[in-house]
Amino acid sequence: MPSTKHEYNDAYDYRHPLYIGSWRRNVAYVDEDFVNDNLDEPHLKRNITILSQYPEIKRLYGYDTFTVDIAIVGVLVQVTTAYIFGRLLVDWHLTITGFQNRIIGLIANIALPIPISMSFRRHHLNHHAFQGVNEIDPDMPSEWEKNIHPVAARHIQEHYTFDDGQETYSYYGSLNKLFMNIGYHNEHHDFTKVPWTRLPEIHKIAAEYYEAFKEKLEYDY
Repeated sequence: MPSTKHEYNDAYDYRHPLYIGSWRRNVAYVDEDFVNDNLDEPHLKRNITILSQYPEIKRLYGYDTFTVDIAIVGVLVQVTTAYIFGRLLVDWHLTITGFQNRIIGLIANIALPIPISMSFRRHHLNHHAFQGVNEIDPDMPSEWEKNIHPVAARHIQEHYTFDDGQETYSYYGSLNKLFMNIGYHNEHHDFTKVPWTRLPEIHKIAAEYYEAFKEKLEYDY
């Protein structure tokens, strides 16, 4: 268990220091509605708690330019593939600054029929700020959406309540190398200023926190 003998100790939040709630998860085909509690999302408070014990994590903050290389190569591969299958075979009848983040997002949009980079940025920031808040968190389905398509596969892995009281889940398997460490999802929510390439370092530094959570053993992509 994480130590409670450090500077930050929120005496008014029973979830300290792990910030796992006491609510019971809903069971599919048994319960018909969402679980509700009156507490805020856990990641910001866990961020403060962990930083009070491991301030060196702040050295991991920043940008990673490797993302630029991946985005450009990915777009080139998609555009080239689209040209080959759409033109040649048919003929044959067969991370950086915030501004740079936006630019590379626009570049990544090139291969998409409908550009989503800027709208996703707003969507994702709201998800971080209001995780689990009904009608505000854009990753939560509305009343009519949950009857049609309750959650995306990725959202099942990241935020579906597999265990009582735990809102966010991580995956630490080999697929993180392919999916740019998106499996380190508790770490990602706790430290949004740390680029994806450094998320495993957070896990190593504050292992007693993250190893106390239930892990999602498979990735649902």
